[in-house]
Amino acid sequence: MGEDGEDTSTTELDSHANMVVVGKHSTVISRTGKHADVHAFSDDCNHLPKIPIVDAALAYDCPYTGKTFILVVKNALFIESMERNLIPPFIMREAGLIVNEVPRIHCENDLDNESHCIMCREVGLKIPLRLRGIFSYFPTRALNQDEIDAEEEYDMVYLTPDTSTWNPYAE
Repeated sequence: MGEDGEDTSTTELDSHANMVVVGKHSTVISRTGKHADVHAFSDDCNHLPKIPIVDAALAYDCPYTGKTFILVVKNALFIESMERNLIPPFIMREAGLIVNEVPRIHCENDLDNESHCIMCREVGLKIPLRLRGIFSYFPTRALNQDEIDAEEEYDMVYLTPDTSTWNPYAE
């Protein structure tokens, strides 16, 4: 639970992943019917077989404007037991977002209003990133029923390319 008692989670930037992973604090929009076997960084670790690939949405409550944005991810691995979502900065850039992932503590003289954040200029969204240890993240949550019922009233931002497939090995 978040500080305000809501079912709040986080979405972490993961530069070593090649796909988005969403968990229990996301809203599955549709199931693609596809699955993937997920392997860890080492053959010594167990793999996760037949993980469903879904399209999902996350709610982001902007601290600057008070607006809620619906963040859409396509072709994400769905691991329902996960508390956090993971997203590669590369895939967000492929979707046309500006990703400034250098932590503010490392910006020195280059520190400005666009440091350590994700931006979508088309809708005026700026997501400030926070640090948990060395991991950059931002707070997200599953959509509530009002947001699901009135989704057209919210600005939607695709965190991934709006395509029906994603091949991380395509050139």
